[in-house]
Amino acid sequence: MALTFPTMAEKALAAFESATKTVSLVVIAKRYGGEREVTDTYPKEIVFVFDDDTRLIISGRGKAHKVETLLP
Repeated sequence: MALTFPTMAEKALAAFESATKTVSLVVIAKRYGGEREVTDTYPKEIVFVFDDDTRLIISGRGKAHKVETLLP
C-alpha cells in the first residue's frame, strides 16, 4: 500500500485526541485496522502495525502513557 499523509497511525492518534467521549486508544487503533503486538521487554509497549506499515507505539499506563507514531 502506498504511503499517504496523514498515515493510518496518525489518523488513529488524531481520532483519540479529538474524541469527545473517553475511548481507549487500543479500541481506536483496532477500528483503523491495526494489528496488535506486545513487547516483553521493560518498559512494556503495545505496538499497532497498520496496513500502510506505519506503527503506533503506546508505553506507560493511565495518564502517564506516551504515544508515538513511526513511519515504515
